[in-house]
Order: sequence, then structure tokens, then C-alpha cells
Amino acid sequence: MGDTGFTTARFAKLNMPYIYDQVATRKNDEHWWTSNYDDYDLYLQAGSAGELGRRHGLEQIGFWRKLLDHPSYDAFWQQQAMIKS
Repeated sequence: MGDTGFTTARFAKLNMPYIYDQVATRKNDEHWWTSNYDDYDLYLQAGSAGELGRRHGLEQIGFWRKLLDHPSYDAFWQQQAMIKS
């Protein structure tokens, strides 16, 4: 409960491949790509979750735009929560 998922970019970085794979295309036939053996290196090269998302074209995905527009546990996310505090 609370904003644990929003305290750092950890949520966004760990879920970027999942978000991309699930909603990049209607047929779900596009997959996250990387030329790095270790994702840590990928994150370091990008510098931020926002930049990594930009490099992978995530700004075209509605859910990613919601994450960018609402980076904290604001009224938008609170309204969508299944468990109300």
C-alpha cells in the first residue's frame, strides 16, 4: 500500500520490457530489444528511465505516457487503486 512503486525509477526500469512487450502492438509481436548482455549497463548508458523509454519509442505507448505524466502516487493513481486507503 502506498507509493512504494513510485519512490524511484526502479518500477519503470524493471517493467519497461513488460510494458513494451504487452502493448507495443495489437498482435503483441514486437519485443523489447537490447544489445547489452547486462541490463544494468543498458540503464547506465541511458542515464534515466525516461531516456531509456525514449530510445525504445515508449512515448508512443499510452501506459508509458501515463507513467511520465504521473510520476508520483497522485490522485490519478489513487483513483485507479483497487484497495482504497
